[in-house]
Amino acid sequence: MGITLGMIEDNRADIKGYGTPGSLWALEEVAGLGANWTSVTPYATMISRDDVEVIPYFEYPPEELEERIRVTVRQAHGLGLKVLLIPHIYPWDWTWRGELNPGGGPRGTDEGWDSWFASYREYLLYWADVAREEDAEMISLGVEFKTASWRFRDRFALLAEDVRERYAGLIVYSANWDEVDEVGFWDRVDVIGLNAFYPLSHLEEPDPEDMMRNASAFADTLELLARVHGKPVIFTEVGFKALTDSYREPWVWPEDLGDVPADDAMQALLFDITFAAYWPRDWFGGLLVWKFLADPADDTQEPAFGFSPRLKPAQDVIESWFKHGGPPDTDP
Repeated sequence: MGITLGMIEDNRADIKGYGTPGSLWALEEVAGLGANWTSVTPYATMISRDDVEVIPYFEYPPEELEERIRVTVRQAHGLGLKVLLIPHIYPWDWTWRGELNPGGGPRGTDEGWDSWFASYREYLLYWADVAREEDAEMISLGVEFKTASWRFRDRFALLAEDVRERYAGLIVYSANWDEVDEVGFWDRVDVIGLNAFYPLSHLEEPDPEDMMRNASAFADTLELLARVHGKPVIFTEVGFKALTDSYREPWVWPEDLGDVPADDAMQALLFDITFAAYWPRDWFGGLLVWKFLADPADDTQEPAFGFSPRLKPAQDVIESWFKHGGPPDTDP
C-alpha cells in the first residue's frame, strides 16, 4: 500500500518538488502514515495527441529531471519505501493520452504509429536504465494507452521484453479503469495495474450503500481478470477530490471545475469505501493513493478541493487502513 508522490507540474513559481528537502518531507509523511510504497512520475510530452514523437521534456530539462528522480528514489529507499517508477506522457494540447492517434485521423497512420513506438521505446528504456541503476522495485510499461493497448498488443509485448533485458524488477502496465479488459498483453507483465478513477454511483444524492455495491461489483470483475491471468491487481492510482459529487466522475481534473465548495467528508468516505471493497480480496496487491505533492509547502498545484488527502479527514482514513486494516474506529 502506498501514496503517489506527485510531480510539481508548474514550476513557474520556482517550486522544485522532486529531489529537494520538500520531497523528503513529503516522503517522511508518507512513511509515517504506514505506507510501504510510493510512486514517482517522470513526465514526457507530445505536441499533440496526433504527434509522432515523445519529447523527454516537461518542466525540467531531461538531465535535471533524471537527477531529481534519482534523488527522490534514494530518499524513498532511505525511509524504507519501495518505489514504482511511472514514466508518463502529458500532451501539450491537454488531450488525454488514452486518445493518441499519431499521424492524425481517427486511428492514426501506420507510419505515425511506427514513429511513435520507436520514440516511446527510447523514452521508456531510458527510464528502465534509471530504474535498474537506482534499484526501483517496479516500473510501469505505460499509462492509459487505451487506443493502442489492444490494437498494438504485440508491440507492447516486445516493449516488455526490451525492458526485461535491462531491468530485473517487476513490470506493471497502468491501464485506465475502462481499458483494463481490453489490454492484450497482460501475460507479459508481472502485475495488472489500473488507474481506478471509475464512478462509484450515478445517483443524484450520495448513497454509501449504493457506492459500496458498485465498488464490490467492479472488484468482482477484476477478480475474474486476476484469476484468468494468475496475477495480482493493483491500483497504480486511485483518488478522489474533496467534493460532494466526486463519486460520479473521479477522473475530472480540479482545474476544470472552477470555484466550488469543498467536501472533505465525502473524500474520506470514498476512500473508506474503496479500502473496504478491496482490502479483503486475496488477489488485490494494493493501491497507490493519488496523491501527495512533492513539496508539502506548495499550495499552487491544486485547489483546496483537489485530490490530495493531506491534512484532511481522508488522511486519517488512509492511515488507519494502512496501519490497522480498517477505518479510524477500528481497534488496533
